[in-house]
Amino acid sequence: MAQTEEKLEFFPPIADVVDKTDAGDEEDISARPLEEIESLCMQCGEQGVTRMMLTSIPFFREVIVMSFRCEHCGHSNNEIQSAGKIRPEGTMYTVKVLNRGDLDRQLIRSEACTINIPEFQLVLPPSRGHFTTVEGLLRDIVADLSVQQPLRRIQDETAYAKIRGIIDGLMEIIDDDKEEGEEGQDKPEKRDLSKEDSVTRAITITLDDPSGNSFLEFVGSMSDLKWNMRTYERSLEQNRQLGLAPPAEDNEENVADEAEQQSGGMNEEVFEFPGVCSRCSRPLVTRMKKVSIPYFKDTIIMSTNCDDCGYRDNEIKSGTAISELGKRITLKVEDRDDLSRDILKSDTSGLSIPEIDLDLHPGTLGGRFTTLIRKTTDWFL
Repeated sequence: MAQTEEKLEFFPPIADVVDKTDAGDEEDISARPLEEIESLCMQCGEQGVTRMMLTSIPFFREVIVMSFRCEHCGHSNNEIQSAGKIRPEGTMYTVKVLNRGDLDRQLIRSEACTINIPEFQLVLPPSRGHFTTVEGLLRDIVADLSVQQPLRRIQDETAYAKIRGIIDGLMEIIDDDKEEGEEGQDKPEKRDLSKEDSVTRAITITLDDPSGNSFLEFVGSMSDLKWNMRTYERSLEQNRQLGLAPPAEDNEENVADEAEQQSGGMNEEVFEFPGVCSRCSRPLVTRMKKVSIPYFKDTIIMSTNCDDCGYRDNEIKSGTAISELGKRITLKVEDRDDLSRDILKSDTSGLSIPEIDLDLHPGTLGGRFTTLIRKTTDWFL
């Protein structure tokens, strides 16, 4: 009980916060539900005021609402941040805006949320968190798109016309008349419309949030026919964007380290196996090491030396999967330097020297990693 009461004290419902703000005495600073902090204005460099409010949204969760205003230059800004944990699944909200009552739905957008309005082919990428209504969202879109319109009209008339169409369409939905003085028209009086009146153009608003910290209000209950919510499992890339998974570069390094650890550190270690010499039948040691051949792939080299009779043998095996395609390599030997070239022959490789009518079938002499002159000597010994 003590923990519940403390939680309600720090995050009271937003309706209680509003009532307390309206009924509060301006002189009683301690009774205010807001925290005020002096902050630097990034526009003019003077000191402004940031107000913070801890509250809970009905049917959602606890949030922190922040608002900044500078009295010197008039710059203002507001932002919302989730006070809870990132959900284990992403969420996608969809609402159909059919009448003016739908414009009053509360909307919470986190900094990881993408908003899509398909009727206008409009996609808003992730931005700062925002607590507003559907109408407030549309007004913000109109304000953002209108900023560069005079410049677009001069530089790119095609883009200006397309964006002008989006602005006019959104202004019709929120029933805003054209701005005063634009294109020589005065601003007529607004009509008084009820919430049951249909909007001039129905639209669909979709909130796609991998963090699950966005929200779009339903009316009545979750069976609202114009409202839908579904959850989905985040992809690896979305987890990386949220900081829940390491970046791709780090992940590749970790996978390589794990593979090296699982292989027992074969790249650095030489393994020894006891055996018997095929010539003198004395005990000997076969050594094995994994190496990476430049411009090729990982291979396993096995070497056998008998200290009693001097017998030597080495063999090479591929350390990776079989390639999808076969390979044919041709070398023209013209001088003695060519005889020093390294040669890697697998146990499935054949070899031919047409000048001396030499043809070795696949499997002959097994796999070898040596030089060309030493290899040629082995064939005739």
